[in-house]
Amino acid sequence: MRQIAVILLILGIGNLSNAQGLRKKQRGKVRRQTQLKNLKTFDEHLFHFGFLLGYNAGNYYLKTKDDFKFSSDSITSIQVVPKPGLNLGLIASMNLHKNFKVRFAPALSFQERRLEYYLASDTTFTTAGIVEKPIEIVTLDAPILAKIRTDRINNFAAYAIVGGRYSLDMSSQSTVDNEGIIARDQTVKVKRNDIAVEIGGGFDFFMRYFKFGIELKYGHGINNLLMQDDTQFSRPIESLNSRVWTISFTFEG
Repeated sequence: MRQIAVILLILGIGNLSNAQGLRKKQRGKVRRQTQLKNLKTFDEHLFHFGFLLGYNAGNYYLKTKDDFKFSSDSITSIQVVPKPGLNLGLIASMNLHKNFKVRFAPALSFQERRLEYYLASDTTFTTAGIVEKPIEIVTLDAPILAKIRTDRINNFAAYAIVGGRYSLDMSSQSTVDNEGIIARDQTVKVKRNDIAVEIGGGFDFFMRYFKFGIELKYGHGINNLLMQDDTQFSRPIESLNSRVWTISFTFEG
């Protein structure tokens, strides 16, 4: 009888352990299901709208002429210094599939670059060394991007974006006349219209009432923005192509 009691006790402990394990699995399954409650039907809607706030670092891809040393007078080299800026925009997204979307995100972009000209002497200018030429622009950007997203993992998803952007510089100094202005005060003029390719990626976080995203994007201009007016500062430059890194925070409902 004692042996039978021991066997029954062992079987009872085993069944109790199995029941506890089953209850833990069930609780884990319920917990995972509750984590998916945020915006469960988000991907079922055709359109979504929102807004974005961004930080950008504007730059130029600068190419000098082959005969730079012979055409640049006292200038020995030119450097582009990127400066920080801001993006403010709206978002309109169309869901073609839960993993594929088309996004239109018009935005105002406040950017600044600075061209630094290194001088061999001070024969032309009042100070030797470096002459700075800031280029401040305010562009109206109109990007159209394809967004390729992973399946949701609970309330999280990652994505990649690729597309194109048209930009209109609303503060362009392209109409400035440098003729008759002393060399030090002359403006490096850039064109108003820019076309760029954009590529990047980010993460979506499905909150209780909205979707929050963090995105990093790079844009590279296709066309040459330099307006060549044969001044001492534009003469050595062959081309200027825009380059912009942007980190954005998106909010969609």
